[in-house]
Amino acid sequence: MLSSAEGIEDATLVANKVSNYVTSLLGGELVETKIDRLLYNAAKQCPHHPDYDPNFEEPLYEALKVSDRTVAPLNFLVALLIVGSVLFVVIALVSIVVKCVVRRRHRQWVKNLDQDEIITIYEEQARTLQIEKDLSKSTNV
Repeated sequence: MLSSAEGIEDATLVANKVSNYVTSLLGGELVETKIDRLLYNAAKQCPHHPDYDPNFEEPLYEALKVSDRTVAPLNFLVALLIVGSVLFVVIALVSIVVKCVVRRRHRQWVKNLDQDEIITIYEEQARTLQIEKDLSKSTNV
């Protein structure tokens, strides 16, 4: 999907949209104004700051006017969350189905083995496990 030029271009477009959306949320005038007000008040209330005022009363600021541009970014965020959730559910379902199919095929394969083949496989697994234990002991310092 990402190996084609169109896939890379689409992924870049989505990444840029998400980046612009997050930037607009964090860097908007509303957040900036709120932080400015908090910093101004903090300087007046801190006894270690040169602008300290022991009689400082926090001023009443007029309400901020928020532009009505929140609908499009919210729609984009909802769409992004829906796509992400659907993708997560699809990946989870595919992994569960694959796990079940592999388990079922393994059980069928084991049922088709005769006793000698089962013993041979068991001995091979025991030998491999012993080799791994020996290597683990010899490599630990």
